[in-house]
Amino acid sequence: MRNNVKLASGRRGWRGRMQEVYDSREQWLTYAEVYNLVDLYEVDPYKLWDENPMMEGSTNPADFTILKGS
Repeated sequence: MRNNVKLASGRRGWRGRMQEVYDSREQWLTYAEVYNLVDLYEVDPYKLWDENPMMEGSTNPADFTILKGS
């Protein structure tokens, strides 16, 4: 379930597991490619989908964060 949280940027945003936030692996891969998240985080987007980490974000892609240890 997505939670409404206050982010480091000061904006209100969401927090949730990757597979709760994105409807499908394809939707995640498209988002990751458009916003260059794979290079930013130096991760394999397929592996990340399978790991299903906790994430935060908002309507601003700069707020996207993969929470460590989740």
